Amino acid sequence: MLLRPRLSLPLCPVPWHTFASAQVGTLSYMAPEVVKSAGRLYDAKMADIWSSGVVLYIMLYGKYPFDLEDDADVTELSRSALMLERMENEKYPMPSHVITSLECTDLLKKMLKPDPAKRITLEGILKHQWFLKKLPPHATEMNDYYLTLPIPNEHQRPEQIRQLLEEARKEMASQIGTSVA
Repeated sequence: MLLRPRLSLPLCPVPWHTFASAQVGTLSYMAPEVVKSAGRLYDAKMADIWSSGVVLYIMLYGKYPFDLEDDADVTELSRSALMLERMENEKYPMPSHVITSLECTDLLKKMLKPDPAKRITLEGILKHQWFLKKLPPHATEMNDYYLTLPIPNEHQRPEQIRQLLEEARKEMASQIGTSVA
């Protein structure tokens, strides 16, 4: 997301590799496929859709969708297993005291589908009726406009970032005495 003046928040497709294998982040935001990945590849874009669904849920209801109400006596391993079970079974409360539109609830449920193949895509979100509701004129064209702008000289280019990551990976490998493929 790029922040622009006047609270304009265009969604900007950032070029990154679709697949990842790292389990990075906070469990409450992790998609089920990330929690279960154990080093296997998963679709990072679809995992980001899940995490965005968690953020939307928090904005609507003021709490995490899959956290246990009282987990003080639960070990971290048990807590993770219980949360994963809730994720996979789509068990999250939809508090009735919070009034949301049917369109909003529909989008939220589609973002929190445990199977990434059944989860809504970014393209689907951008066409969803709740997303489009009261959207300012030409807002959907904003991304195209911003993507045509040249990257300012003071910003790092994607190839520079890739080079820095590769150098850091090699440095880390040399410190732990392994080779990097």
